Amino acid sequence: MNSRAKKIGFVLGASTEQDTLLVRLDENVEHEDIVEGNFVSIPLATGQTIIGRVMNIRAVNPQLSDERYAKFWMDRLRRSLESRAMLEFTEFHIIDIVLVSSIAPDKMNITTPNAWISPGSMVFECNDELLELAVFGKERGEMFIGYFAEHSGEIPVKLNPNVLGSDGLAIFGSRGSGKSYAAGVIIEEFAEFGLPSLIVDPHGEYWGLSQTVGPKGDNSLPKYFVKVLYPNKYPPRYFQDMQKMAKKLDVNLSIEPITMLFSEISTSEMFSFMYDLTHTQKEKIENTWYDIRDSLGNAICYDIDGFLGFGIENGIIDGASRKPIVRKLEVFRKMGFFTELNGAICHYSGQIIQEFDEKYRRRETSDKTKELASLTSVKSHFSPEQATILDVSQPMLDERARRIFVSSYLNRLRRSMEIKDIQRVFLLIEEAHRFIPIGESPTKKAIEWFAREGRKMGAGLGIVSQRPSGLDRDILSQCNSKLIFRITEQSDLLVAKDILAGFATRYLGLLPYLERGTGVLTGAALRIPILVKFRERKSITKYGETVALVDFPQDKRKSREAEKKRW
Repeated sequence: MNSRAKKIGFVLGASTEQDTLLVRLDENVEHEDIVEGNFVSIPLATGQTIIGRVMNIRAVNPQLSDERYAKFWMDRLRRSLESRAMLEFTEFHIIDIVLVSSIAPDKMNITTPNAWISPGSMVFECNDELLELAVFGKERGEMFIGYFAEHSGEIPVKLNPNVLGSDGLAIFGSRGSGKSYAAGVIIEEFAEFGLPSLIVDPHGEYWGLSQTVGPKGDNSLPKYFVKVLYPNKYPPRYFQDMQKMAKKLDVNLSIEPITMLFSEISTSEMFSFMYDLTHTQKEKIENTWYDIRDSLGNAICYDIDGFLGFGIENGIIDGASRKPIVRKLEVFRKMGFFTELNGAICHYSGQIIQEFDEKYRRRETSDKTKELASLTSVKSHFSPEQATILDVSQPMLDERARRIFVSSYLNRLRRSMEIKDIQRVFLLIEEAHRFIPIGESPTKKAIEWFAREGRKMGAGLGIVSQRPSGLDRDILSQCNSKLIFRITEQSDLLVAKDILAGFATRYLGLLPYLERGTGVLTGAALRIPILVKFRERKSITKYGETVALVDFPQDKRKSREAEKKRW
């Protein structure tokens, strides 16, 4: 190792705080070649190699630090700039390094450093092999997301997808910082491992995963399979663009409307749409909801007519409250994405338990079952190598309805995983602050299951947000890996401060100035926090892109002409 690595200095001893080592740089080492964040190696007589990271660099000159000579030299410097050249002969450089890893001689064991390091021990630049072991560990995978941004060479950042996905990933960054772009890269990588994924997409960005970059017929590029699901009657924002691309280009894109079961929403979700309910009306709706489950079990489904029929027949919804409750529940029918079961209450198996007519009276029919497989399970929406997108980007979709729809679908996915219909999936929540805010939200409970219990069922979780300060702290704490891009808001920087501990605190001052596509990766995915420059994505169009307001920023005339043509 040492024959290839350059010697840069020797150990002077521990700092006064005892948490870093002081290293004097050799005279032939240019201090411009050593910067904060660089890794160094210290070979020991035992065969172990200690890996350290540069925390601070400073110049020291005994002529100025010694009181006996300091006044003399200060006077000389005031009178003549040539005195500066004379002082350079006695100047040397000191670096503070924090120890991060201890690597065994056979490179099979990586531990926290606890060995004695003698003053005078030689210090070398850290070669790529040792650096990769120190940062990624032995269980490094083949999930290629980008390059190590703090290294002069091109060390690829390859992660273990099991750790990154199963342990939870939170991605933060302000608008235009590259967070959605990075999330797309991660989805591409999971697809290449064959893992199905589900993306909750409130902006309609991710459907472009279906088209890959490169010349036509280039077999070296992967083909990503994309299924776009959307609430019935609320097509995606870019629906027409999707249809055009699916027809004209050889892409693997399918688009499908879906409906939800009224039985999948909770009473609190109902009440979020009915602000003017009286206490008595709320109580009757709650009693109906609970009585259905108490008497028929939890594995049941019903529509609005079935819910009202049960409540009216059993004398729960009665009196002066009956007409207002019936009228106010019509708001859910008007949404258009709840499945009509013709007043039936059924088991998930499809067996009809009870059925009511349009006047909410019990009726008997010759039909004993209903086909509910596509409503109670989402298995048909997923397949290996496929990214499934729950597109809720339609501007006409009310925000409360959007949350109810997402919550219902995620609960259906949870049930499918609990019964092993789906055994593995990675869930990505875009604009997570809209679905798991601080405070109550219909989607919070559904997403909380994936954060707390999902990994035991084969579900990974990723959340993406431009406002980490607005996220629920419990769910955020369940994401053991964090990827932080450029952040400028003070409240969001305070969240980052809580996340970045130890050596990673040095990145706090860099966060407002990070380049687009570069972020701090910390947590379970790595042994040591690093800056990652994300690779270019292989798919194109839409997701994560910012639409330019002006076509030619350097040419007003061309820009005017381009804008006129567009209109």
